[in-house]
Amino acid sequence: MLSSRWSFVLASVAVTATAGDTLAQEAAPSAQPDGAVVISDVDARRWYGWQVIVVDVPLAIAFDIGAVAKSDPVLYAGYGGYVVGAPVVHVANRNTAAAILSASTHLLLPGAGFAFGRVAVAKIAPDTSTGTRIAIGMTAGAAAATTIDAVFTSWGDYGDVTVVQTGKVLVAPWLGEHGGGLMMVGMGW
Repeated sequence: MLSSRWSFVLASVAVTATAGDTLAQEAAPSAQPDGAVVISDVDARRWYGWQVIVVDVPLAIAFDIGAVAKSDPVLYAGYGGYVVGAPVVHVANRNTAAAILSASTHLLLPGAGFAFGRVAVAKIAPDTSTGTRIAIGMTAGAAAATTIDAVFTSWGDYGDVTVVQTGKVLVAPWLGEHGGGLMMVGMGW
């Protein structure tokens, strides 16, 4: 039995780059290293918000460049890609509900930033160009949408997994479509 000094921090930083990987449900007892303690049925979650950020940031920069340069094709292409990009990441990670929420926030919040932000910037800095006002407003909305999406909706469930304590580090074996390995799920002290 483990002492009460042990704390188990589920892995939000142990992320795999491939979508849809699943953890093995049980590790074979013979595969355990000497002195290891098996702790089973831990609910593990995986954060893939970094993928949303990697997709969103370049597209937000593209629509900002289009707004400032008054280039409608760049603005619309950047904004269209921005609205669609993050939901595609969620679908790739098999999270359909998050994809719908993501599409909504990515469409509505930059649009609200466009409507309200350009008016607010005009009052604060009347000498700025219309393109700059639009870019500032849309960027504020896009930053809010990306933050909400990456922090709150970008989580994938592995389900129940077997966790193995080896010394002070807790690991869980996982096996997915594209490989497998060990995922660090916590540290003890």
